[in-house]
Amino acid sequence: MIKTVIFLIIIIIVITKLNSHYRNLYNNVFQISENYIKSFLKTNPLFLYIYVPVLFFLASKVSLFEYANGYYVSHIKKMLLSVNKQSDKYNQPKPFIDELTIISIVVFSLISTISGSSLGSEAVMIYLSISLINYLYFSCKKLFNLDNINTEILIYTGYAIGFDATFTSLISTITYIFEKMFINHSNLLYSYHVIVLLLIVLLIHISIKDRNPIVVIDKIQFVYSNISNLLYIIIFSIIIGIVSFMFVSSFIFLYDTVKKNKYKDVLVVIFGLLLAFMIQTCGLFIIGTNEYVINEGFKNADTMDSSNNINVKFNYKNVIGKILNCIISLGSGLSGGMVIPSMTIGTGIGSLYSNLLTSKYFKPIQNIIPMTMPVQNIMYIGMVAFLSPMLDAPITSAVVINQISNQDFNTLPISIISSFISYYVYKKLHK
Repeated sequence: MIKTVIFLIIIIIVITKLNSHYRNLYNNVFQISENYIKSFLKTNPLFLYIYVPVLFFLASKVSLFEYANGYYVSHIKKMLLSVNKQSDKYNQPKPFIDELTIISIVVFSLISTISGSSLGSEAVMIYLSISLINYLYFSCKKLFNLDNINTEILIYTGYAIGFDATFTSLISTITYIFEKMFINHSNLLYSYHVIVLLLIVLLIHISIKDRNPIVVIDKIQFVYSNISNLLYIIIFSIIIGIVSFMFVSSFIFLYDTVKKNKYKDVLVVIFGLLLAFMIQTCGLFIIGTNEYVINEGFKNADTMDSSNNINVKFNYKNVIGKILNCIISLGSGLSGGMVIPSMTIGTGIGSLYSNLLTSKYFKPIQNIIPMTMPVQNIMYIGMVAFLSPMLDAPITSAVVINQISNQDFNTLPISIISSFISYYVYKKLHK
């Protein structure tokens, strides 16, 4: 037993360190590619129509590895379903990811980044962590004569490593693991394994080096006695739930269509050309995970352009471009995640919603039911509400945004309400 515990601690530390290296590598690759794309835009924008389609096509070749492409959530759900039965709780999960697939996930996610895709690194870190911990344990189990470990513990440990590597928030990671177990109806919730997982999460958090804050914004305060503002937030949360459903349905439909089409390579090249056009039209806003765009968007939320009605950082063109980029990237089977990109999209939609309601077109309604919230409040709610269906964890979505943006408790009640509304509207439509 001691030998198994020591082995588990070692592989947790190793995977945690590998995640940190991958995150740094991803950030460096993105920065280099962004600088090159900037120069392309300035000197020869037509070169984008060669650069982006070629790399986009190469990134789509991740489909050669069965479990390295597409929507990682579906692969993880297959793993959990495979060990859901009591008889399978100590067996290796299905699918069991081999070393070639693990390498391809890393390589192709980096190619996706430099291709101009808008997919992030966070889902890759979670999926890699789950895959690696199972691969290392089951590959070494017989070699070192290790004791049986409940496979669900390994999977949720991988969840914790990847999530904490992304956000470095202990409270958010614990909330996420417990919420995931509850949503997945895991029996671990009602056993001593919960204590084991808590100790593992603590070990992971100690092993992870703090990163620069993802979201750097001013303090946000909600006035809960203002009924009209609460009404606008509820309506907005419902809208976000509908948009989330349309978003997910679109990329799943596109993914299935591309995968089954005999001319799928041609389709992917066409999508690459479309992406090049969108980058040229909408700018660099629509590529990468864009944490800096979230921060700049909040900082300049009240700044208007010369027409005095469009936010400098968020407008209809670049928000729609961001959404389409994510849809065609996931639909083409590229390797990447949607956690931080969904935060950017939610923030952008919040900005558009606030600007629309305060425009001259809604002035009669505003005279009857005024919205007095700052635009930053709606952007904050949009970030939480759009993240909720993507993360499949409504409570965690509210908690993690509160933690990483260093907000007071004041934001939590309305964030949780908004998150649940968006989540259940999405789930209702998804059924």
